[in-house]
Amino acid sequence: MVSGGVNLEQRNYISINIDGRTYNLESPGGELAELLTQLCNYFFAHQNYSSMAFRQGTRNYFSSHPTDPKAHDHYFNAFTPLWTLLQQAGLYTYAGRVWPQALKPVLEWEEENKTQVHKGTPYYFWACTVLLVGDLDRGFHLMHRALEEDERSCGLETPDTPGNAFVTLNSERKEQFLYQDVKAMADYLETHIQKYRNQRNRTLDLAGFQKRFLSNPLLRSEAFLFVYLLFKLRATDARQIEGLAASDFAGVLRLNLLFDFCLVTDRLIKHKYWNEKALFPPLILYVAQRSVVTLSEKLVREISKKVKDDPALAFEEILGGRVCNAVLEGSAIDLAVSVGVRNLGAHRVAAQDIISKHFAELLFGVLNTLFLSIEVLY
Repeated sequence: MVSGGVNLEQRNYISINIDGRTYNLESPGGELAELLTQLCNYFFAHQNYSSMAFRQGTRNYFSSHPTDPKAHDHYFNAFTPLWTLLQQAGLYTYAGRVWPQALKPVLEWEEENKTQVHKGTPYYFWACTVLLVGDLDRGFHLMHRALEEDERSCGLETPDTPGNAFVTLNSERKEQFLYQDVKAMADYLETHIQKYRNQRNRTLDLAGFQKRFLSNPLLRSEAFLFVYLLFKLRATDARQIEGLAASDFAGVLRLNLLFDFCLVTDRLIKHKYWNEKALFPPLILYVAQRSVVTLSEKLVREISKKVKDDPALAFEEILGGRVCNAVLEGSAIDLAVSVGVRNLGAHRVAAQDIISKHFAELLFGVLNTLFLSIEVLY
């Protein structure tokens, strides 16, 4: 329970009392000082707040600065100290409400005036709050919205913004609120790439992966989905530590995750393949040909049938390196695993036991296929 009060002092800062402790927020000055004070009252004083007055004040502000991008940024920046204070106080529920409150009248003003305001800042910070409480789906939705705003406003496909640094896992850019999370995810990805490089005798490294894939404007959608899946994968690792990975339902979720990584690979290959409507097997054969990996069309067909008939036995044989009277080694195993995972379709639930038993090995194969596709096609 939060209780407190709000006072505007000498137009320099706004004094907020939260449960007996005083915090001072820098005031944006001018007409925005009143709007920030109203919003602070909404969160802390629970009085002297009129949503209608706040909305009207916001509309008046934008009507006074209809085409001034600096004034538009100043509006959203005015609420950043309040959001930061709530974040630091661990009041994530309150912090998550700052940006919807600030955005709603702006969206209304945009609609009424048939114009657009750059809203990358509020969507980015809103996404940060949501991601920090573990809501990946909503957090990535908001982050995607922030990135769209940045791209539209800057007129660039890869704008130098925190949202772009997030989706490209650019830990070199330290001026981003989620820097620690981005750094952790970049390190996590690097461990998988390093394992691929060492065990498959390849050359791809993290920097090359970021340049060829994550920062490639032509692969923006695929990159965003990949990073989202990577976050889900890391959360899956955490569930294993917590003892939640042994359930049947966990097997279904893990198979869905593997399947989605294969969908990313599918899209990556199709960007380079002659037939946009091609099924997965010929795409995999194309990568095999480009990477000089021995894998025949006949064998891929037989593997697909075997996975359909008996997923558990098929994956045991593939991972063992001998399937359908053929011997598989190295990257050929990875490609065969991906064919099998992609082919499961309606058999997902039936395959949950084998997925739970061999998830690490199957993940290794699926990710290696994605890495190999980037290395030989981009």
